[in-house]
Amino acid sequence: MKKLLKYLDKYKWITLLAPLFKLLEVLLELLVPRVVESLIDVGIAKQDQAFLASRFGLMIFLGVVGLSCSVVAQYLRQKAPLISSEISGWI
Repeated sequence: MKKLLKYLDKYKWITLLAPLFKLLEVLLELLVPRVVESLIDVGIAKQDQAFLASRFGLMIFLGVVGLSCSVVAQYLRQKAPLISSEISGWI
């Protein structure tokens, strides 16, 4: 394992950031049902237009940030085969 880790030293940021962005994407996706729940329970029940607008804005924000995290994670994941072929050439 130590032998393999010395080759990954050059790619440590990619190996750390790809799962981090994927985790962030999943967490943001899990927040959406909670926002919808509060939208229905509070905003629609009390007919609070300002609250509804803020929750819709939050849902759009979560969607945009989640999509951005997904794109970055996929970009970093796309680099993984290049890294593995380079490391296999060293070994």
